[in-house]
Amino acid sequence: MSMQSINDKQSICEVIRQVNDICQSNSDKDREVRRLLEIAEGMGKVMFARMLEMGKELGKDVWIEWEKNHKDQSELVKMRNSESYKWGIK
Repeated sequence: MSMQSINDKQSICEVIRQVNDICQSNSDKDREVRRLLEIAEGMGKVMFARMLEMGKELGKDVWIEWEKNHKDQSELVKMRNSESYKWGIK
């Protein structure tokens, strides 16, 4: 599954879990990916809690506000799926 086929209504944690499911071999690379995914999932949960807190402080749904300002993610998806991004070439 590529980033381009991910449902835009999924949570960060759900996407992280999907990547984790893909990386279940016992290779050094997959173990390192799973370690980083564990960190990313924890960070996502902290970010989600903070966004909810900010929403209460601001009196609005911050996710709706974020989506209004980030309607088109296609350029970001293209960049992340490019060979140069995958290999760390800029």
